[in-house]
Amino acid sequence: MSRLIQSALLGMVRAGAIAIAFWLASALSAHAACTWNVTFTAVGQTQTINTSTCETLWFGSFSSFYNVPTDITNIYGLGAVDDTGVPAPESATGSNGGVYEFTFNVNTAALQIKLLTAPSSETDVYSGYMFTGAADDQTPEANTPATLNFTYNAQPTVTAVAPASGPTGGGTLVVITGTNLLNATAVTFGATAASGFTINSDTQITATAPAGSAGTV
Repeated sequence: MSRLIQSALLGMVRAGAIAIAFWLASALSAHAACTWNVTFTAVGQTQTINTSTCETLWFGSFSSFYNVPTDITNIYGLGAVDDTGVPAPESATGSNGGVYEFTFNVNTAALQIKLLTAPSSETDVYSGYMFTGAADDQTPEANTPATLNFTYNAQPTVTAVAPASGPTGGGTLVVITGTNLLNATAVTFGATAASGFTINSDTQITATAPAGSAGTV
């Protein structure tokens, strides 16, 4: 049975005492603005948050994010099908260009967020609204500001090292190729720090090999 039909049935049988009880429950469940912090380290990664700490059940179901304040009577928000509440992936874009896929479980308030496209900087924001309760004689409207603060900390990867060998005395200038190298804070050969290194770009570092024993590092 949809929330729309349930709402209509309740309106026909509601007594004064029931209306007062619902009003008190709604008043006690009101929230200030809601905020969650989510960190990604790679495109394609999925993180899960639970929004139940910031919202209110309405006829046994939770609701996801909404782009604008809206009547939630038969609408479940990002990541769930309207009318039925069945989880369904839906994408949205953050303030710095990151693209995220939302999938929402209306029964548990679990919101899965997958990073589809990296933002243009390390931080990104998606802002919307959530339902945190309404008096029984009012329209159930999602009107509480809600924010997802995203942090993108891409981990460095190494795809090539040239030359692949050198003298044990060290001093060889090595070109390291990879991705996400701009924020590198150290370069090591095995457990030994490089004698020095220079970050040339996000995909290349040159490092001076330290002295060491013969063998693979």
